[in-house]
Amino acid sequence: SKLATVTFPSNSVLETIGTSAFRYTALAAITVPSTVYVIKDNAFSSCSKLATVTFPSNSALETISSSAFDHTVISQCLMAPDINGVVEISSDTTALPPLAFYNCYRLRSVSIAAGNQMKSIPAYAFAGSYLAAITVPSTVTLIDQGAFFGCFYLKTLTFPSNSVLETIGSYAFASYVYTIDKLKPGTYVPPSLKLEAITVPSTVKLIDRFAFYRCLRLATVTFPSDSVLETIGIGAFSSTIPLAITVPSTVKLIDQYAFEFCGRLATVTFPSNSVLESISNRAFSSTGLTAITIPPTVKSISSLAFYSCSKLATVTFPSNSVLETI
Repeated sequence: SKLATVTFPSNSVLETIGTSAFRYTALAAITVPSTVYVIKDNAFSSCSKLATVTFPSNSALETISSSAFDHTVISQCLMAPDINGVVEISSDTTALPPLAFYNCYRLRSVSIAAGNQMKSIPAYAFAGSYLAAITVPSTVTLIDQGAFFGCFYLKTLTFPSNSVLETIGSYAFASYVYTIDKLKPGTYVPPSLKLEAITVPSTVKLIDRFAFYRCLRLATVTFPSDSVLETIGIGAFSSTIPLAITVPSTVKLIDQYAFEFCGRLATVTFPSNSVLESISNRAFSSTGLTAITIPPTVKSISSLAFYSCSKLATVTFPSNSVLETI
């Protein structure tokens, strides 16, 4: 635990840094030899003073395994060579493990090299970090569970116009774990992400459960006209503050709690070619809706779907509605 300095000679041929190799040490900085191609689970986990990790521009690194750098004080992660930063990871590294930078509370910047072929941002990879902005690589198809959970300083989320993202996983950008029970007096509730607006890539098919739960500043949610979204999952936008939502025509399911407690949500619009089939339990409960027209394709509206919508005065069903169950 008192180990503060590790030095590798310039001609090092080290290939692997093993599981928990430097865990709980007092390292403040380390330069990883260019020959290292794998850093295994927990290799530098809980190195509470570790702020600087350097990879040479000719690094052969291929794999950073689970929790390799969690609970460190790394302040910047640069996933490309030759960038003046605190952590430099070769652009050949196209995959991060779950929990890679979990609870790195000084991590404020992530720069991913143009041309990087990363396919996913894994579970809890940056959860609990202090990132202020992130641009998701265009090649990413999955933002996994809790990837940015509890990133309370995250204000800007950008997707390139050629994004191929398909899934935004459960709790991916959530501020808190959902509970239907009323919180007891004195219960600590963490702050909200600073995220104010998001444009969901047109390629996204699933926004999973509680993906943006309790993003209390999220006022603008935009879906492109060519969106292929199919499912808005359980609690996906619960406790956010949009004034209006246009639901993509391709959505078939608005799952339970999807927009619950969106108190400012006054308008929900469905395109004329909507294929929506189901509005689930409490999907729009406690919203500010004043009127809504249900698409003719809807077959079921579950219990409490519009519960406690105190301003809701008009619900319209088209003459060709196929509604079977309320």
